[in-house]
Amino acid sequence: MMDAQSIQYIITAVVALAAFLCGARALHKLFQGDAISDTFTDAHHEVYMLIIFGFSLVALGEIAWVLIFQQSGNDVMYAAMPDFYWVVGYSIVFLGIWYAAYRVTQDRKGAKYGPAVLILPWIAGAVMFFMLPLLGIGVGDDQVAFFLRLYPTLSFMSLLVSAVVYYFAEDEYYVLLRPLLFIMVAMLIGDILFAIKGEEYDIISVVADLSYIISYSMVAYMFFQKHAAIGPSSKK
Repeated sequence: MMDAQSIQYIITAVVALAAFLCGARALHKLFQGDAISDTFTDAHHEVYMLIIFGFSLVALGEIAWVLIFQQSGNDVMYAAMPDFYWVVGYSIVFLGIWYAAYRVTQDRKGAKYGPAVLILPWIAGAVMFFMLPLLGIGVGDDQVAFFLRLYPTLSFMSLLVSAVVYYFAEDEYYVLLRPLLFIMVAMLIGDILFAIKGEEYDIISVVADLSYIISYSMVAYMFFQKHAAIGPSSKK
């Protein structure tokens, strides 16, 4: 009989799978017909492609991690395959949102903030990465400590640029990205709690997993909604 930890991990994997499938569906429409010729020329397509592809990789990493746990029976904190998907996926997600944040500050309302949007997230991320050990997160120089600092840092950087998109978005296609703010809040909470949790499956572990479940649920819903807003008819 499965314990509570296994059940929650399976729920997380199922929700992550839903996010991946919805992302694949949205990517398929993005590359349909005339849209493929616009992918690298239309800003909306570039942003959507990066964000959808990035979150799909993050979801794949979650699925791989749960499968490894189910096979090994151990709470393996880091494994090569999930980490590859997570690092690449998180990075692509950040670049997509970062580019969207820059684009939404190019209108009259936020033009003066453009240079700050380009630079400040990187500075804030560097500060956070090196400050986390002072808070007891990711202490040490080994690989595990590095990743325990990296994931909250990438989530935090993505959260900052998501806030810019949320506040400045006026274009209907960038307004559709506003849920990213809440997704990244949930991701950041999950990453921080995962980094500080102990070996026992306690309340911190439960809240961390719930945060991931919420974030992947919102990602799946966002992708499901967006597939109708992208594609050949979305070019402006």
